[in-house]
Amino acid sequence: GVAGAAAGSVTFRDGAATLGTMPLDANGRATLAVTTLVVGTRSITAEYGGSAVYAGSTSAPALTQTVN
Repeated sequence: GVAGAAAGSVTFRDGAATLGTMPLDANGRATLAVTTLVVGTRSITAEYGGSAVYAGSTSAPALTQTVN
């Protein structure tokens, strides 16, 4: 296998709407703080675009988040 953290970015979505795209940090993690989610049940996914070493992927199943 290949050692080391992934590189690239992660796009966070609420259904089909893009919430933001963040670069991976040195540990291969991406975080996004959001304060604009609409009230209701949200379907959140994270999509990794891939790199020269690692294939892209999308989280599944989606995280279901209820916003009050």
